[in-house]
Amino acid sequence: VDIQREFDRQLDLRRQSGQPLTREKAINAGLVTEVLDTMKARAAVNEEAENLGLTSTNEMIADFLQSLEGLRNPATGQFDQVVLQNLLQRNNVTITEFREDVRTDLNRGQLFDSIASPMQAPAGFVEPSLLRLAESRTAEYVTLTAENTPFSTEPTEEELRTYYQSNTERYTDPEYRVFDLVLLSKENFQGELTVPEEDIRKLFELRKARLDVPETRTIVQIPYPSEGEALSAVARLETGVDVAELAQERSFTLDSVTYTDVAQSDIADAAVASAVFEAEQGDIIGPVTDLFGNHIVARVLSITEGQESTFEEQRDVLVSELLDEETTRSLLDAIEVIETARDEGAVLTDALAEVEDATVQTFGPVDSNLITADGAIPNDLPVEALAEAFLLREGEESEILPLDNDLGYFAVSLQQIIPPALQPFETVREDVARGWRAAQQADLIADRQESISTRLRGGESLSAIADSEALEVATLTVGLQEAAAIFPPDFLDEIFKANLNTSVAGNSADAQSAYVLNVIDASFPPLAQAEFLSQIYQVNVGQVLTQELSEAYIGALQDDIGIKQNDTRIAQVFSSGQE
Repeated sequence: VDIQREFDRQLDLRRQSGQPLTREKAINAGLVTEVLDTMKARAAVNEEAENLGLTSTNEMIADFLQSLEGLRNPATGQFDQVVLQNLLQRNNVTITEFREDVRTDLNRGQLFDSIASPMQAPAGFVEPSLLRLAESRTAEYVTLTAENTPFSTEPTEEELRTYYQSNTERYTDPEYRVFDLVLLSKENFQGELTVPEEDIRKLFELRKARLDVPETRTIVQIPYPSEGEALSAVARLETGVDVAELAQERSFTLDSVTYTDVAQSDIADAAVASAVFEAEQGDIIGPVTDLFGNHIVARVLSITEGQESTFEEQRDVLVSELLDEETTRSLLDAIEVIETARDEGAVLTDALAEVEDATVQTFGPVDSNLITADGAIPNDLPVEALAEAFLLREGEESEILPLDNDLGYFAVSLQQIIPPALQPFETVREDVARGWRAAQQADLIADRQESISTRLRGGESLSAIADSEALEVATLTVGLQEAAAIFPPDFLDEIFKANLNTSVAGNSADAQSAYVLNVIDASFPPLAQAEFLSQIYQVNVGQVLTQELSEAYIGALQDDIGIKQNDTRIAQVFSSGQE
């Protein structure tokens, strides 16, 4: 119940923020998981706070509420119950629930203040990052490729066989598996389903209150501490005094006591809501005594008529939801039939005898990368089913598991494991020859790269070496971000770590080219908004450290307490389609 209620509350908040979410979309987007994670973390922290004897008094709650900017009267700067009341009614929270949530949050705050107080990263930690961000380097370099370092020698038979024996992993077929895949897809199970018109209309009537756009009103609502003052205000309004003047006398701005386009359900106090929505436009209302003991005087400024949703407009959406619910039920019924048969000793494929809409397909031989023995990739094999097949032993069957795309369920029965096998030399001779040539080419480039690096370290200039080697010298000046588009990360890191007039050797990202580079200059131009960036870095890094510490602490608490969740019950609740 608590999970359902919190889910509904979070869904309402997202809808109020402008997200056009249906219940189904919210579930598919992971809102259930988000709510569960939050509630488990909250439960762990609450239990730890209780174990440590932490408490929050009524005075602490009052001080906290008075400290919140969002609950202050804009004119007086003081805590205002009317502001709180409106906030709670917008979020569908009672005052009792709110007080308990605040008490719990304060207890958690006491706990977290002791282990993960907000921090800023030390300046000494941030400054090197900013310097590196601004740094630019000038370097001269040569590039070695197969074109400027040719290799044309042909291998002997002995060299090929030696290379083959030294690289058998390259010419060994991977482990293959052959398995049956049982698929219980929503598409198959939905194909024969129909939804009775009566059910569609029943669901429409249940949802109608949510689907209809209610009548809204814009009102001015001014609270008075005593009934006498409220009656006086009503009298003055009736003589033509402007509501803005009355609001100003109570230290309110007109905006702060004007509520625009509120529905009757938005007004938490039933007496006030009833009075407001029984009045006509321009009527003076009150005084009405609210839940907090205030005497409310109000005036209706405008009325916007509601819009009633029609069955025809909603029919397709309702049919889709009902079909999805019925499909889910059919799938779960089918799974129960299969599992009952398996419990009685039937193998997976035989257990499908009474499940007409399940499909069985044999796959394999296929390796763990989804490639068959003849090099094809089966398009209709779910990746999660392949992964499950490689967890089983020969002859084993998996449980019935959900597909990652939420479009059904699957199970796997492993028929055969074909162990890795070395391909005969004669079969792969051409591949071996290509591999030998590529290895010799790479070795030749590496030797030449090392020779140039040695000569640079010996004091020769790169230009002189390039002339003797028939190579071209290139020069570039780049910052760290610009250089990232030219050199791979590891090599780039070495370039920006190197001392001036120091050679650095590295390879391209595709390993087809090699570089020998000489760093000849480094500069640190002023970084725009350096002081501002430094402050942001300190705060951001500090926030990351604080967050990581908090998450680690909550995770440890959950492990110690042993919080569990009933996945079956949760699945039942959130597959019911109830709004």
